[in-house]
Amino acid sequence: MDNPSIPKYLLENHDRIINAPVQQITLWNASYDRYKGYEVVNEIYKRFPNRNLQRKEVINLFSENPYTGFIASLMWGGINANRPQTAEGMDTPFRKILEHPIEKVEQAIQYAEQKIKSGEMYDLFLSFAPNGDHDLPGIGYAYYTKLFFFLGQLHDVSLKPLILDKWTSNAHCSLTIQTAQIHRLAYKGINTNLAYAVKLPSSLQKQAALYNQYVVDFNTWTKKLNELNKEQQVTPAKVEEFVFGQSLKLNPDPSNPRKQLWKIIVDHFGGDNFLVEIKTPRIAVPRTIPNIVAIEPLTANKKYYYLQEYLRECSLKGLKSIVLTIHEIEIQLSRDTTNKLPTWAFTRSALFWGNTSSEYHVQKVAWLSQGYRVSRVDISSENKAGAITFTKMD
Repeated sequence: MDNPSIPKYLLENHDRIINAPVQQITLWNASYDRYKGYEVVNEIYKRFPNRNLQRKEVINLFSENPYTGFIASLMWGGINANRPQTAEGMDTPFRKILEHPIEKVEQAIQYAEQKIKSGEMYDLFLSFAPNGDHDLPGIGYAYYTKLFFFLGQLHDVSLKPLILDKWTSNAHCSLTIQTAQIHRLAYKGINTNLAYAVKLPSSLQKQAALYNQYVVDFNTWTKKLNELNKEQQVTPAKVEEFVFGQSLKLNPDPSNPRKQLWKIIVDHFGGDNFLVEIKTPRIAVPRTIPNIVAIEPLTANKKYYYLQEYLRECSLKGLKSIVLTIHEIEIQLSRDTTNKLPTWAFTRSALFWGNTSSEYHVQKVAWLSQGYRVSRVDISSENKAGAITFTKMD
């Protein structure tokens, strides 16, 4: 049943797509509690006291009141409601949209409905992009395409809009690789600053064109799958839901579509699989460390002493930046009784490799006492491998 116009992955997993259970999103967290003073949020809490909000319920809310449905879709998608961008703490993305005039949001929703009915995905995406006519504060493409998706579910349109986020971008990239249309691959390779992510085009116009192609492709592939099995039909939403996959923490199994589709990407673009595949985001670390002169070096009977001495030699040589692989660090540790880093160096890497609380964490003394800070962490918790960058402090 070979069909070059349909990605091989979809053909091989057709039965899995048909039989896949309905997606279940985790209950929204307590960070939204502080926003119950907003009438629309309070209404959603009253409607769903158990906080169990799934796709079907969001679609129903859109049909009753599109504005309420839109706010519910943001909570369903897990929009940031807890991490402010300023010290005042009043500008989380969720608060920004709640403070935006309701009539402007409703105008944007009405415009989106018009474009969805006419199938103009390029203009629709561009209008909601930064500086577009319907640019909504705090709302990036992963969230305004949720608006497009839910509105599309309300209407009988031939081109169903879909959600574009990190995971569906990966899916579209990998499935496009499997077609005979590599020449139009818009993704720019692997994003090495974000775990499991491909690079989108930089210009908004190219991103809009990519969204249009993504929607067209998934609608076309779905139609062709249905031609192969007229008894068990699937929708573009069902295909998108399947390739979205499951959380890698909850389902690390190799059968998870997120892992399977990522392998296609890595095989195409090349690179070291574990560093590319599970590369952690860059950890924010302070450029200067308070009271650095007060940090006493480790004595010879302390763990991490030989790592400290290696860094001391680097400092004497005037090296400003040093990149050590986990293997190279453990070679230094092997000069002592322990030659492996503890598990939490990988599972809680931000804490282990951070540059604060050195009085509690002996490993940090090894670099801080020699005037170095950890400036970058690129490691895999799954493979316990990767690299650490130490940079000399000013």
